Amino acid sequence: MSTGKGNDSGGRCRLIVFITLVVLAVIFIIVTIALLATGKGTGGSSSLATGGAESIRLGLIRNFLNSYVQDGDVLTDTSSPQYRAMKFLADNDAWKLPVPAEDSTSSTKFLQRFALSTFYYSTLGETWKDDMNFLTDNDECAWFKIFVDPSTRVAYKIGTSCTEDTAIVNGILLPNNALNGTLPRELELLSNIEFISMEYNGMSGPVPPMFGMKELSFVALDHNDFTGTLGSYVGSWPKLTTLALSNNRMTGTLPEQLSTLPLEALALDDNGFRGSISAVAGIKTMRNLYLEDNSFLGTLVESYFGNMTNLRFLDLSRNNFVGTFPSQLMKLNELVVLDLHGNKLTGGLGLMGTELSARATNSKLSFLALHNNEFSSNIPASISLLKNLRHLDVSGNKFQGILPSSIGSLTGLTYLFAGQNSFDSGPIPSFIGQLTRLEELSLKRTFRTNKIPDFVGNNLTELLLLDLDDNQLTGEIPINLGGLSKLYFLLLNRNRLTGSIPVALNGLENIQMLLLDNNTLMGSLDFMCGSTSLDIMYADCGGSSKEVNCSCCQECCVDSTVCYDNDFAANQDPIWENGYIRTAFIFDNAFGWTYGT
Repeated sequence: MSTGKGNDSGGRCRLIVFITLVVLAVIFIIVTIALLATGKGTGGSSSLATGGAESIRLGLIRNFLNSYVQDGDVLTDTSSPQYRAMKFLADNDAWKLPVPAEDSTSSTKFLQRFALSTFYYSTLGETWKDDMNFLTDNDECAWFKIFVDPSTRVAYKIGTSCTEDTAIVNGILLPNNALNGTLPRELELLSNIEFISMEYNGMSGPVPPMFGMKELSFVALDHNDFTGTLGSYVGSWPKLTTLALSNNRMTGTLPEQLSTLPLEALALDDNGFRGSISAVAGIKTMRNLYLEDNSFLGTLVESYFGNMTNLRFLDLSRNNFVGTFPSQLMKLNELVVLDLHGNKLTGGLGLMGTELSARATNSKLSFLALHNNEFSSNIPASISLLKNLRHLDVSGNKFQGILPSSIGSLTGLTYLFAGQNSFDSGPIPSFIGQLTRLEELSLKRTFRTNKIPDFVGNNLTELLLLDLDDNQLTGEIPINLGGLSKLYFLLLNRNRLTGSIPVALNGLENIQMLLLDNNTLMGSLDFMCGSTSLDIMYADCGGSSKEVNCSCCQECCVDSTVCYDNDFAANQDPIWENGYIRTAFIFDNAFGWTYGT
C-alpha cells in the first residue's frame, strides 16, 4: 500500500515535468519569433511563412517605421506605396534585414531599402521602361544598370548610386524611364543623398516637402507633370546648387528660402509661377537662371542684378515684366545670353548704350533678344560694342530712327531680326552687306524702299531665311538671288516689285517657302513646280487678268484683294537653348516646317 509520502513525491515529479515542458515551449516560441524577425534560419532567399509569424514581422516593421513616416495611416492602408514597400521587406525581400530597434543607430540600411521600395511603388515601377534591377535580390546599391551612349561611347549608371566605402545611397538617376504616379516624401529618409535626376518622365502631383537632405546639391525634375507650389522646404537643402523644375504645371510664388541657397543653376521655366522674382535676385553664385514662360510680374529692379557677377544665361522671356531695360545687366562681364522678349518693357535703350560706352566692350554676350516688347526711341550705336554678338532680335517693338550703321561691324552676326518697328523710311542699309555670316535676316514691315541691292545675293550666301515682306521695295527681283542655294524661305510679298520673275530662282534648290504675291510681277512660275523641297508658293495668279502663271501655287492672289489671313512671320523662339542652332522654323498663323541640323 502506498504511503502519502510516496504519492506526494510522484505528484511533484509530474508537476516538475509539466513546468519544464511549458518553459521549453515558451522558449521555443520566443526563439522562433526572434528567428523570423531577423530572417535567420531562412536561408536568405525563401519567402516568409504565412500566418501569424508573418504578421508579427510586419508589425515589428510597422512599429519601427512609425517614427519615420509622417503619415502613419499609410502604413495600414494596404493600397499605399508605403504599405506595399513594408510588405515587400517583410515577405519578399531576400535580404530579410533585421528590424532595427526604435533607438537603433544602425537603421540606415533598412530605411534606405524601404525608401527606395516606396519610391518604386509610388512611381508605378511595374510600368517603368526598364526596372533598373529595383526590388531584386541585390543590395539596393546594385539597383542600377549600365548604359553606353552609342554616339560618345560614354557609359552611364542609371538607377541608384552609393558611396563606395559605406554603401550609403547618394543619388538616384532615372531620366526618361516612364516614371509615373507621384514622388513620395519618404525619399527624405535618404538623408545623405546628393543628387536626384528624374527628368523627362510623367510624374504628377506636388513635389513633396522633403526636409533634412543636408547633402543634396542637384535636383532635376523637369519635364514631368508636377503641380502645386515650391515650398519653404528647399531651405533645408543648404548645399543645393542646381534646381531644375522646367516644363511642369507648378504655380504659386517663389519661396524666400531660395535666396539663402548657393544656387548656380535655377530652371523654373514653362510653369505657372507668378509674383516677384526678388527671392532669386542677387544670388552671387548664380550662373544660369531660366524663368521664361511663367506669369512673373513687376519691374526688373536694377539692384536685382548688380551682384550677380557670375551670371552667364538669363532668360526672363514671356512673362509680365514692366518698366525699362535694366542697364545693370550690361555690367555683367560673364553674360552670354540675355533673353527678355515677350514682356511689356518700355522706354529706350539709352542707359544700355551709356553702360556699353562706359565699359568700352562686352566680350562674351552672344545672344540678345528684346523682341515683342514696347521699347521705343532709337537703338544706340554703342550696341556695336557687343563684339561677340551672334544673335540680335529687336523686332516687334516701337523703335524709331534708323538702324545704326555701326551694326555692320558685328561681322559675327548669324541672325538679325529688326522687323515690325517704326524706323524711318529708306533703302535696305548698305552695312547689311558686311554681315556675310548671316543665316537669317528679317526686315519685315520696316518701311524699306528702293531696289533690293545686289549685295544681298552676292554677299549673303549663307542665308537660310530672307524676310522682306510688307515694305515698299521697287524694281525687279535680282537675278543673283537665285544663287542663294542654302535658302529655305524667301518672303518678298506685299511690296512694289515689278518686271518678270527671273528663271534663275530655280537655283534655289532647298527652297521650302516662296512668297511673291501682292506685287506687280509678270511671267510664269511653272519652272518651280518641279521642286521637290517647295512646300508653299504664293503669287498673283488669280482673277481673270492674272499677272503670273502658276499651276502649282497653293494660293493665287489678286492685287488689292485680301488673299489669305496668314501673316507669315518666322517664330525664332527658342533656339539658343540648342547652341544657337535653328532646329525648327515655325511661321505664325500658318504652317510649320522642321529643319534638322
